[in-house]
Amino acid sequence: GDLIIFKEYVDHIVTSDNVAIPGNLLKLCTFKVGPQIRGKKIGELLLKSAFRFATDNGFEHIYLTLKPHKQEFLKELCTDFGFYSFGEYKNDEVFVKDHPIISPICPVLPLEYHRRFFPHFKSDQSVGKFIIPITPRYHEILFPDIPGQQISLDTLSAASNAIKQAYLCHALISGIKPGDIILFYRSTDWQAITSLGVVEHAQDFEDVEKILELFSKRTVFSFEEINLIAKRKTTVILFRSAGSLDKLVPYNWLLEKDVISGTIQTIRKISDDSFKRIIDQSGISNCFFAD
Repeated sequence: GDLIIFKEYVDHIVTSDNVAIPGNLLKLCTFKVGPQIRGKKIGELLLKSAFRFATDNGFEHIYLTLKPHKQEFLKELCTDFGFYSFGEYKNDEVFVKDHPIISPICPVLPLEYHRRFFPHFKSDQSVGKFIIPITPRYHEILFPDIPGQQISLDTLSAASNAIKQAYLCHALISGIKPGDIILFYRSTDWQAITSLGVVEHAQDFEDVEKILELFSKRTVFSFEEINLIAKRKTTVILFRSAGSLDKLVPYNWLLEKDVISGTIQTIRKISDDSFKRIIDQSGISNCFFAD
């Protein structure tokens, strides 16, 4: 089975040479991912719950110890989500993730900033901002944690567990780059922006096999659906799910504030100013604006 147990510390010594980490510290104790369920993104699901717990309870660092050369899969996973080697404890390697309460000032590129300081993200002028419409059925798969949805267990998939998710479309939009911000707009029933992601990369594909190999575990689509979609050139946006808005931002508000005009049927770019207004309206606090 898979299990994650949290232990809470304050100003705790974490290495054999007595180096302490200041402040509130969350230790991830038993973190097992059985090889038989490797493809289901359970590791990311466990990290997601750890990050959420740390955010809700004001932990400034998260750490775990790994056996050298034994837990390469886990080491790779943790490094990808901002953990770094901090030292040794007995025979184990100590990995720490900074989890600041307030968005730190740090001159790194937007994607690297988000990787290092998740859930914080950069949104200065160099960062593009986009709204992406998504149907209720797919919204439930990608963002099962958003309250108010009737989720059945059949809905959930590897993509529901993942922090890194993929969006496939035929929209003719170029210029989406790593670190850009995408806002997901749930169409049809809620007609509101619900959540936010940070782009890892966006790329055009003409090869179904390649899309299946790279993204099948991270997208809402089944094999059959991917085969249909990828019959023509397809844009794949790989993004890191960065959290849901505290308050949904409805279509009428977007219209009234001139953020959009007309209906939202395809991905569209919005201005920096519009994005700031959405953030204010949504009550999100982990957005770093410094230019």
